[in-house]
Amino acid sequence: MNSNNIVALVVALLVPVVTAIAGTVSVLLENRQARNSLTASRRLAFEDASRQIAFTVEWWQAQQLLSTTPQTLQDAEATARGWIDQAATLASEAGRSHLDTDPPSASPSRVLLLYRFHRRAAKSIGCSSFRGIAELGRR
Repeated sequence: MNSNNIVALVVALLVPVVTAIAGTVSVLLENRQARNSLTASRRLAFEDASRQIAFTVEWWQAQQLLSTTPQTLQDAEATARGWIDQAATLASEAGRSHLDTDPPSASPSRVLLLYRFHRRAAKSIGCSSFRGIAELGRR
């Protein structure tokens, strides 16, 4: 074996290995980004809820200072309770959505890009390509 053959053999072996490593790294980075995105959206929802409650507290204190009749104070209390209920709903939905949707894991089928096709066009393309591979094997 001369040096050209050795270089060709090394290149032929390295290309699939480097491609597999790059694919695995990209799937892992995608999973990390999905987790970070989910955490950031949850944090944003909790911050919005806490800001809404802080505004409601300040608004309620202002209404107590400004209101002259018990009826306006009762109306303001009802409005404040509604805002607090909205903030509580927002925070509980953010916590629940975080538990319901986990980002996909880096399973071997995902790393090897072995996905199931869902749309009719994708299924037909996938089946026709597998038929073409099978026919090449028969020749």
